[in-house]
Amino acid sequence: LSTNSSYLKAEAGMHIQCHGQTHRFFDDLTEQESSLEFSTAQKRLQEQTGQPVYAISFPGGRYTKRDIRIGKSLGYTTFYTRHWHAQSR
Repeated sequence: LSTNSSYLKAEAGMHIQCHGQTHRFFDDLTEQESSLEFSTAQKRLQEQTGQPVYAISFPGGRYTKRDIRIGKSLGYTTFYTRHWHAQSR
């Protein structure tokens, strides 16, 4: 999404959340790359929309327990995956 598009959607009441910064599969990333993927996308979306970013839909639904831990440490509370009942609040 462009900055203007994200802002306009947020202003219209849409909640914009995360799908990663580069759309890489999280289970292919190192711990450092995973942390950067979460934090960069979160910061960019929050700056674009003025809304908190607390949820991620993992690209391809692919993730590890490490990624949930990293996401939680950065303030994410909701994780969408390809697994039923994996959402964490």
